[in-house]
Amino acid sequence: MLLREINGLRNEDVVMVVASTGKNHGAYFRDRIVPSSRTWMKLLANVFIVIEDTHEVRFNLRHCIAKEYKSYTTLTCPHEATYLLSRKCHDAYYVADGICCKVDDAINFITNEHTQLFKHTKYLLQSDDDTYWRVDQLLMWLSAVDKALTEYGIVNSIPLIGNPAKTPSPSKLAEEGGVWHIEGCKEIKTLGWYQPFMMNKIALERIKKSTSVYGITETCKNFDVSQDVGVGIFAWIHRLHHIYIPGLEINPMHKGEVIFRPKELAVHGIRHTEEDDCEGKNWPKEFKHDQQMIIGLFNFINIIINHHHYQ
Repeated sequence: MLLREINGLRNEDVVMVVASTGKNHGAYFRDRIVPSSRTWMKLLANVFIVIEDTHEVRFNLRHCIAKEYKSYTTLTCPHEATYLLSRKCHDAYYVADGICCKVDDAINFITNEHTQLFKHTKYLLQSDDDTYWRVDQLLMWLSAVDKALTEYGIVNSIPLIGNPAKTPSPSKLAEEGGVWHIEGCKEIKTLGWYQPFMMNKIALERIKKSTSVYGITETCKNFDVSQDVGVGIFAWIHRLHHIYIPGLEINPMHKGEVIFRPKELAVHGIRHTEEDDCEGKNWPKEFKHDQQMIIGLFNFINIIINHHHYQ
């Protein structure tokens, strides 16, 4: 059941974009996308999974209804998210022509081709396919941002990008500068890790021409980075202002249920059974069944709570 509105922010005004790949005989699709599509994604009105257009992907999605756009095909599947098939991007995960390209395609599709949706889009978020979102907490945070921008009268004038790095003071940012994991480049001011990230409508308006000609992709190529660093450079080029996204757990040790705290917005680094051969090789043995179980259980609890509070 969708959370229709929280504190004045409509669910339909938020767009979530998830980049994935059909490589490895659909392993990522099967072990990351399908469980997410059938759990937390069902609580958001607009979720687009951007993936390369291949015979294998189309075979896996043969139960979905196709719609053709100028540059893309969308596949709408019963009780799942909408799949956005990219005709240009590759199945590689960490290179410019892979996920950077897919982020370009997703933003271009929302802003330049799916114009009916963009008319009422206030916020777009992009995340990897191994991120689990607490939709109730996400909408509460975005509604707080929306209310603050409205009260200050800047809701349509300040282009915002949000990421998990706390914004330092202007003087400290000016002093440090630099691009994460790259020597030099001190004149460039970025804030490290941009996974996931959020942009408001005015930011999307500012970058939509650039993404239509694969500006994020070119940035990733020129700096030899993936989107989680390249988007920060791209944001600096377009003079976007930063905002901190709270409650994001990177989950480096893949700890399963213990990582889900009550006020968490999202947990990055979710793994599923088949991806890790069900032997716990990527997290402690005692947690090997917890993450796949907690995704379904946590979502069920969310649905019950949200139905009670927001119906």
